[in-house]
Amino acid sequence: MSRQLERLGDHCTNIAEDVFFIVEAHFVKHKHQKYLFNEDKNENEA
Repeated sequence: MSRQLERLGDHCTNIAEDVFFIVEAHFVKHKHQKYLFNEDKNENEA
């Protein structure tokens, strides 16, 4: 059962990365730390 939950989590991660790429046109695979969402950083960019 734990393997299936891990596999489900991996599928969810892949879907989220694909959606992010469609919206932002940036690859995030293998660069998760760079794309953590930080509201303070986003406020400074605006």
